[in-house]
Amino acid sequence: RPYGGDLYPVPKDIYESMFLKYEISEEMLQEQGITYAKEVNRIRFPMYNYMGYVFGENLKAVTPKQKPKALINKFNDVPNLHFPLGFKRGKNVIVLVEDQISAIKVSQVQYCAALMGTNLSVEGIKQLLVLGVTTIILMLDGDDAGLKASFKLQRELMPHLVVKVVLLQNGNDPKDLSV
Repeated sequence: RPYGGDLYPVPKDIYESMFLKYEISEEMLQEQGITYAKEVNRIRFPMYNYMGYVFGENLKAVTPKQKPKALINKFNDVPNLHFPLGFKRGKNVIVLVEDQISAIKVSQVQYCAALMGTNLSVEGIKQLLVLGVTTIILMLDGDDAGLKASFKLQRELMPHLVVKVVLLQNGNDPKDLSV
């Protein structure tokens, strides 16, 4: 069920602490439909499928004290891939990252989707094949979980697709890179 409270533009102080350091502009937030849910003090990220339709939302915590870190609401049973708006169908190479902020950042230079974690369902693989994807570049977070998941996903995907892995060091995330 979607969040039912009022939504506002992301406040300046939250924008500066959560997005500015990743070179994501306020205009990009607006284009992606990212807003602030004041009642629960969370950033609301719409989750888009490859056609640009909203299939869910992610209510991301603003402070480290908030638990859980994210509340993900899917409006129906769909694969876990989130495509930032502007994804162009028909591209045969796609970068897969863990989270929406990384996907927005990487999509500035390469077509990208967020796994919303470190797993890809069989339905998600089928979705990529239907889109005409032939090559996947895995660029997961540079922490232990991301590194382990990269190799696990590579093994799972290699029978179906060409898979390349970009290893980020020292706990870096794709959103930490400069474009």
